[in-house]
Amino acid sequence: MLSENDVHWISGFLYLVARRTDISLVLGEKVFDVASETPRDIDIVIAYSGNVGMVAVEVKDKARPLDVGIIEAVCQKYEDMPSIVTRCIVSASGYTGSARRKAKAHMVECLWFKRGSIPPFQTINLSHLRSTAVSQLHWLEGPRVRFITSPGIVDSGDLPPDTPVEYEKPSTDLRAGTLKNLADRVAAGVTEIWEGPPSSGATHVQIPVDIDGGPYIRIGGNVLPISRGEVNGTVEIGEEIVPLDECCYLETEAGQPFAAAALIQLRTGLFGLSVSSAGQELRLFHIPESVRNVRPTRIRLSGQPELPKAVLKPTSHAGYSVRLLQLNARFAA
Repeated sequence: MLSENDVHWISGFLYLVARRTDISLVLGEKVFDVASETPRDIDIVIAYSGNVGMVAVEVKDKARPLDVGIIEAVCQKYEDMPSIVTRCIVSASGYTGSARRKAKAHMVECLWFKRGSIPPFQTINLSHLRSTAVSQLHWLEGPRVRFITSPGIVDSGDLPPDTPVEYEKPSTDLRAGTLKNLADRVAAGVTEIWEGPPSSGATHVQIPVDIDGGPYIRIGGNVLPISRGEVNGTVEIGEEIVPLDECCYLETEAGQPFAAAALIQLRTGLFGLSVSSAGQELRLFHIPESVRNVRPTRIRLSGQPELPKAVLKPTSHAGYSVRLLQLNARFAA
């Protein structure tokens, strides 16, 4: 089941998949509003290389079709942002007729984020894909997390899991509130970004990690800052056939799909195998589990030629090239 944040992330990746030209795509960007004289949030901002002006996309995931009131508010928001030259709305629940007419009168394009089977594309047909091979990292033992404090070493398993974790600076970020939360986040972060052992067999590993954000715990009246840690256990790289979790695509006002993704939920996050009507290239994106509940704020999406250690392998389409779409950002554990 996709959350509202998932819809934002996936919409951004699908826009990236569908563009043939070089673009800069940022989720949660700030755009200047001349009426309020303040920068305001736009869900997706796209800038084409060498062109003046930006494309703005507002993403809505509501229980019902968007009505004229919601569309009117978005249109007014766009009117006060002269740097935006192309205006779009993506709705995961469709639109009422009056809402579409309002958007058309203000030259705002209405796109539909649809869940369901992927329609056939002339470029690459994924409509019959039901499962895919996945090569991924498996923990045979662990992961166990030890925190290196000043002074000493704290094993997360030796203290109550609900031991409170505090931070040097107050923040509204979704930070780990307990020692178990912090240990789980560190272990998940390592699994997400680590390439894995050089061999495919069972391997014992000890992985050092730096922990940002200034977390600390209190034990016996002592304050113990946590700046580093270690994740250890036994791992192996294995391959298995995994059924698709869900499929989705973006559809134009004319009812034409232009970008789609087949989704698989793994422990490290949400993987998507995406295709568009613009070219014969499969693209893989990964939304780490540690950021799926975080509203995207000035996160740049980019395409890179390398693949991670854990990837989807659509065996029935092995003749096509596959590129990785990734988050051009680091996230603290």
